[in-house]
Amino acid sequence: MSISKNDRKTLLKSQQGELDAVLMYNALADVVRDAEDAETFRVLAAEEGRHAAVFRGLTQQILTPGKTKAVLLPCFTGSLGRNGCIR
Repeated sequence: MSISKNDRKTLLKSQQGELDAVLMYNALADVVRDAEDAETFRVLAAEEGRHAAVFRGLTQQILTPGKTKAVLLPCFTGSLGRNGCIR
């Protein structure tokens, strides 16, 4: 299958977003107090990981997740609480 340069760029951005979301959801699971919320975040992380794997199959490129969302959002969640940050 041939992928245009523009489509490849879009796929790589999507792949990166999915990888970043895995870290973010796992980090959120670590800071929420409610066990049910934590499990929900872990399920979301796993789902995002599956999405990232699909994009990896298309791009044939291994990317590294970014840590910005994984650090900042849990900090806000821990400070503001679930209702102050996540709706």
